[in-house]
Amino acid sequence: MKCAIIAVTARGAKLAHKISQTRQEKCKIFIKAGTFPVDESTEAFTSLRDCIQQIFPRYEALIFIAAAGIAVRMIAPYIVHKTMDPAVLVIDELGEHVISLLSGHIGGANRLTKELLWQLELIQ
Repeated sequence: MKCAIIAVTARGAKLAHKISQTRQEKCKIFIKAGTFPVDESTEAFTSLRDCIQQIFPRYEALIFIAAAGIAVRMIAPYIVHKTMDPAVLVIDELGEHVISLLSGHIGGANRLTKELLWQLELIQ
């Protein structure tokens, strides 16, 4: 599953790297500019809205390490249909809670949520 992890804080960026390193398929990480060093798996953004506009149609899953309200506001303009939208999940920056927000059954968000919960227990 082609996956993007979006982090808006330094703590979220650290968690994003931990998650990506332990997944079989590596995820592209998008972080707010200036919050964490950028490497080959990371891309910095200055506008979260612009970032989501670019990546929403290009990834099968988007994992936000941010507040659920932020994720909902960012994806709302791009939601089309449950058979076309990517899986969207939200994780708190402590890695304690994972919520499936969009495309749960068809898009695989429910399965990915279970995988991430298990994964987060191992890396915490």
